[in-house]
Amino acid sequence: MSETLGGYLVETGALDRKGLDLALEVMKRNKRRLDEVLRTQRLVSSIVLAQALAHLARYPYVEPEKAQRAALWKDAFGVLGEPWCRQFEVAPCLVEGHETFLLAYPFHLREIDRLRHQWPAASYVVTTPETIARLLSLGGQGHEREMTESMHAVESRGVESGHVPSVMRALINLALERRASDLHIEPSRDTVVVRCRVDGLLQPLHAIDRQYYMNVVNVLWEWAQLRHGVTMEIQDGHFLHETPSGEMDIRLSAIPGQDGPAIVLRLLDQGRSSVQLKDLGYSPSREKAISELLRMPYGLLLVTGPTGSGKTTTLYAIINALNSQHLKVVTAEDPVEVRLARVQQVTIQEAMGTTFGTVTRAFLRHDPDIVMIGEIRDQETGREAIRAALTGRKVLSTLHTQNSVGAVPRLLELGVEPGLLAETLIGVIAQRLVRLRCQTCASRQVPGRAGAPDCPSCHGTGDAGRTVISEVLTVSQELRALIERRPPTEEIRESAEREGFSTLADDALGLVGTGRITLEEAERVLGPLSGTPEADRRNGQPS
Repeated sequence: MSETLGGYLVETGALDRKGLDLALEVMKRNKRRLDEVLRTQRLVSSIVLAQALAHLARYPYVEPEKAQRAALWKDAFGVLGEPWCRQFEVAPCLVEGHETFLLAYPFHLREIDRLRHQWPAASYVVTTPETIARLLSLGGQGHEREMTESMHAVESRGVESGHVPSVMRALINLALERRASDLHIEPSRDTVVVRCRVDGLLQPLHAIDRQYYMNVVNVLWEWAQLRHGVTMEIQDGHFLHETPSGEMDIRLSAIPGQDGPAIVLRLLDQGRSSVQLKDLGYSPSREKAISELLRMPYGLLLVTGPTGSGKTTTLYAIINALNSQHLKVVTAEDPVEVRLARVQQVTIQEAMGTTFGTVTRAFLRHDPDIVMIGEIRDQETGREAIRAALTGRKVLSTLHTQNSVGAVPRLLELGVEPGLLAETLIGVIAQRLVRLRCQTCASRQVPGRAGAPDCPSCHGTGDAGRTVISEVLTVSQELRALIERRPPTEEIRESAEREGFSTLADDALGLVGTGRITLEEAERVLGPLSGTPEADRRNGQPS
């Protein structure tokens, strides 16, 4: 096996020879490291690069999700300083209580020698540069200072001081430090409350004096290029926000309210462009079942669940697992949230006649190997998805159903012919996202509180990060014959259970049993579990 990064990536199939030659040419011309060029040119994902660098440097690799739950090692961070850590992409952290240096580039040999000399007992692991940047932002707390100073400047010198944009940039950065997916700006008569959604739940972030709210609105309208002065209409836009790990695309949605427009900023995580199935948290049996479905040469594979259950991220991970230099991959999305390497992505614009159905029909003229349809929501899209699968393509899509078994009657309700559905449907993944118990503060929680109040990972909530609970319905020959007869949902479930199918509740109770999530969290997502057949089975009671 090659000892060079380029050679290793080619030998493992992560990069072809032409891509390497292109990257080497750009590297020489721009005097950049090879890993930086491969990442910026989207030739290789950040995760694959980090795994390759870890292999070559003979260090362990740690997944971004796990790394982001680590607490900053404040003693080492204070000695090294934030600028030095950013320059050499090093994050000193406490990983499961052990002093660890997280490295994005493990070949800064002189700098790593310094760390070894000063902290001889520390460990070293490799993760992605985006993860390093986020951890350092959390530790630096510079955005909190920026927020405080900017608000003081506005209050003492007025909005003419030009500090309102700084206030908004600091608010967005604070939300990113908390790993937020959305920022909610909610005006009332007396104040403006800013909250951020972290791991699915809203948390208070800050408050803005009511007298400055329209100045905030004007700044956001300018950034998103919305119609100036229009606040009594629904408006949507987007803008780019600069972060230490690169530009982030932020989607803005505003609705008119009694006290001014209510605004939601969706913070689109570009890290999803390189997400891998193994990083999403599926149980080993579920991950194996999904991998077997991906080996099917063609057919329709669905991901179901409510809004916010991670369906699109799962589709991106599936595309990353299937995508290669030799396949044509096309997607129809509403909207395109994350740019994917080597993928042709189309944004749905129904007002202009660009619907899921029309785009899917047009895709077939481009001879794709893999087609992703953001959502099957009507008869036209359902029929076109089936048609694409019948022509020998692998078709990926989502559907709004409560469980995997419910996907079959839902598609039949949309007018899909039972015989065609039986012939093309290969499997259905149903999933939810649940909050993980915070491991950083678990050993020092205090009575009456969910988590330690000063915990940098969970900010006192007791939860840090999320994982997926799922069920995977594989369409067998018995199920195909059953689908052709338009069966009720319960009959489909009974048939699947005879072949080893297990439910979302089974998966959730398994995580409760290991202590990774609480029973309260499982029931928050799935509803009451005590007395269900799944709970009875685990308690040894007849169901």
